Amino acid sequence: MLQNISVSFVRSLAVLSLIVEICFSCLSCTSVRSNPETSVPVQQAMIDSNEDNSTYPELKIRNVVPVMDNATIEPVNIAVKDKSDNKTVLQSSLPDIVSAPLHHFTLTGGTAESTAGQSWALPANDVVVTAYDRLGNIKADYTGRVYFLSTDGAATLPFTAVSKYTFSLADRGSHTFAGTGFILKTTGRQTITVTDGTISKTSAEIIVYCDGSKWSEAAGPADFTPRKNHSCVTFDKKIWVIGGVAGYKRNDVWYSPDGDKWVCSTEHAGFTPRSDHLTLVYDNKIWMIGGDDGNYFMGTNDVWYSEDGSAWIVATENAAFSRRYFHDGVVYDNRMWVIGGKFQDDVWWSKNGSDWFQADSNPAFGSRYGHSCVVYDNRMWVIGGYSAGYKNDVWWSTDGSKWHQATANAGFSPRYGHESLVYGNKIWVIGGHDGNPEGDVWYSKNGSDWTAATEMADFGTRNGHACTVFNNRMWLIDGNFSGDVWYSY
Repeated sequence: MLQNISVSFVRSLAVLSLIVEICFSCLSCTSVRSNPETSVPVQQAMIDSNEDNSTYPELKIRNVVPVMDNATIEPVNIAVKDKSDNKTVLQSSLPDIVSAPLHHFTLTGGTAESTAGQSWALPANDVVVTAYDRLGNIKADYTGRVYFLSTDGAATLPFTAVSKYTFSLADRGSHTFAGTGFILKTTGRQTITVTDGTISKTSAEIIVYCDGSKWSEAAGPADFTPRKNHSCVTFDKKIWVIGGVAGYKRNDVWYSPDGDKWVCSTEHAGFTPRSDHLTLVYDNKIWMIGGDDGNYFMGTNDVWYSEDGSAWIVATENAAFSRRYFHDGVVYDNRMWVIGGKFQDDVWWSKNGSDWFQADSNPAFGSRYGHSCVVYDNRMWVIGGYSAGYKNDVWWSTDGSKWHQATANAGFSPRYGHESLVYGNKIWVIGGHDGNPEGDVWYSKNGSDWTAATEMADFGTRNGHACTVFNNRMWLIDGNFSGDVWYSY
């Protein structure tokens, strides 16, 4: 009986070879261990024979399962030798190579962010599904059928349970699905999953943003008194509304965890009642800066902060910048910035709220008020406002002293008293007054080119409103004494 055989697999173009030793007591089933020096190990081999004690048996090698991707191995020469005399007993170039079964999929590409109702149009957003065996090799002979699922029940997907994709041998275990076939329609955090019905792979979370065209009323009327020219921020996982005009100027502070139910944090904050003030979130505090407290339309230049919305502490009663209202500002470069205001044409910054420094005494955009400011693409932006007439120009700066005009005439009408946000990798302009209150919503990806999401939003026309981003939605709070709260979806 044949007791000791060596099997050699040699690639036809040389370079790569391996030798395995087969030890068995019967010739129908063997165990295999690979030579530790080889770079192409074999996991399993079985040898059949018709035993003949006087001559070498006729051998057939079958069910060879390579550890590496077998689809990349060209026909190989297989030699079976008797180790006692090194005599070749079988030579073949046509082994029966059997692939290991499917173990898992990978799902790459796609996108981390999407706009509801819009496909993933860029080639970089194509989705690649690859099949692997349990040893981590691409399963190049995979011909299974797969389809997609999503946590977004309204999603459009390229292949579903009733319309599956069948992998072909030409795919070699990996197929690219065009991003244009994927449309998520529900805002929030969603995922997609590829599956064959048994084995599945789910993507990382995809943040789906609204498209700005659809708005729903969360509360109407809200618990606070209807008002305008108030301020609004998101802080401590809540929406906050501060001051404004509600029959008279107010210094009350309200918050909501959901935009529907509102709680009064304080009826009378430490600062004087006012409107047209600036509110920022910085250093884990809410900051209230300047505003119109009815003092002969001069405005104020005091700065206050609160860590809880109830107790307010004055940082300075007389900042270095002049009294002002109808100004705006941002948090940028780890600083608070104050930009413009009624009859003002300067730019100031502070790191602590007490000490303020002038960045520009005469910015290129000139004197203006009722404008909006945001931080986008690592720049500060100034949008529209009023300066010897309504404006629809857009300016940006990286240092507060050098300002560049992105456009002198944006797509929306010249206006002031509008609100701007950064949401879904876009700058948004919402409502405002251009001689009449407006109810349109616009966005831009570069500050120069503007697109109307809607010419008339569900909330109607308004100015003197306030907006913020909360829970992956844009929110509009009151304005024109409407007493309502709206969110995009």
